[in-house]
Amino acid sequence: MPLITLTSDLGIKDNYVALVKAAILSNIEGASIVDISHDVEKFNLTHTAYIFGNAYKFFPAGTIHLVGVKSQETAKRLLYIEIDNQKIICLDNGFITLLQNNDKAKVFYFASTEFDAGLFFLKDAMVKALQALTTQPDILKSCNDYVQLMQFMPTVTPQSIIGRCLHIDDFGNVVTNITKAFFEAESAGRKFVISLPGVEIEKIVNDYDDVSANTALALFNTFGYLEIAINREKASKLLFPKSMHTNTDFNISIQFED
Repeated sequence: MPLITLTSDLGIKDNYVALVKAAILSNIEGASIVDISHDVEKFNLTHTAYIFGNAYKFFPAGTIHLVGVKSQETAKRLLYIEIDNQKIICLDNGFITLLQNNDKAKVFYFASTEFDAGLFFLKDAMVKALQALTTQPDILKSCNDYVQLMQFMPTVTPQSIIGRCLHIDDFGNVVTNITKAFFEAESAGRKFVISLPGVEIEKIVNDYDDVSANTALALFNTFGYLEIAINREKASKLLFPKSMHTNTDFNISIQFED
């Protein structure tokens, strides 16, 4: 019984996700389907890599993951990837190169134009490709010319780290691309201040309730990324400009004291 996960930017307002599941259940006998997320930002591969990349490795070995997110650029070819004992089908748009340990990935492409991504590629081309994996073993060809993207790393000066927002969760917590290991290496035990509109944060806590209600805080989340939050409130709405709290296109600055 194949276990299949879905990750997309389709949202849940429309019937698109239901149609994808209907196609899988109609064509893949005994399939079980798990949703990772359908609310990643439209066309945002960095956001997709954060959401998917911190979930897929926890599934049983051999799980097949369909990642249905395009980028702003046109991508028609489908890729098949084996990494961390998992199997991924995604577009050849650079997504795979944004995952951790991507250098260990085995990458193939579907060697037929019948699998080219069309209008509803997640339902049509990807499900067809998934079905073909069991019936056409020669459909996969080794691939070394797939699209590669540069991961956005924090910028460092002797006195600062400039990070970027990766994700805003349903609680309004702002997740940055600054990892615990990166922060500890660059801070070297120095005092620091995270300057935000109307508030400054000068320490890292372990839990949201380490501060009183409605108080801003910084912590490293379950996946080891620096997160800005407000206990019992939405940091995205209270700490950042209104024009920013609906997307992830802004920076986070940390200043160090010698």
